[in-house]
Amino acid sequence: MMDFFQARLRFLFLDSGYAYDAVEAALGPSLDRILLVKTRLEAITVMRHKPEFEFLLTAYTRASHLARQAEGNEIDPILLSEDGERELYEAWMKIKKMVVRLLEQGKYREALLRGAALAGPLDRFFTQVMVMVDDTAVRRNRLALLKDIADILGELGDLEKIVRE
Repeated sequence: MMDFFQARLRFLFLDSGYAYDAVEAALGPSLDRILLVKTRLEAITVMRHKPEFEFLLTAYTRASHLARQAEGNEIDPILLSEDGERELYEAWMKIKKMVVRLLEQGKYREALLRGAALAGPLDRFFTQVMVMVDDTAVRRNRLALLKDIADILGELGDLEKIVRE
């Protein structure tokens, strides 16, 4: 039944003139709250041409690729030993609360803007920190941080489906 609803929504949105990649991204996270799918789609459509959105795409894509290897998203702050990972963790803890609150309120456009603020700390993290280190606990912790970021930002839409121009 969900496949039927998804196909129907896809057709309706495409027929209404929305870009195919924005439709796919909006349908990606879930259909459990169908009314929010259109809200997600509208936010993606409005934001996609803004520089902030490009930053968010970069941040999300980088985090989500590595996060697939994570075993969980429980982060132990004690294991954060490098400046780049501590900075990312602190920035994420500040941004996460606001993004979650905005998502709960259905304010996807604002959540997209808040999420974009993570691009700088994520970029520095990937420049300064080696994620796949030999120390299993440190590696798990770094992957958990990335998974937590990818899980929350992924509720904004399956942003990897957005075609970059």
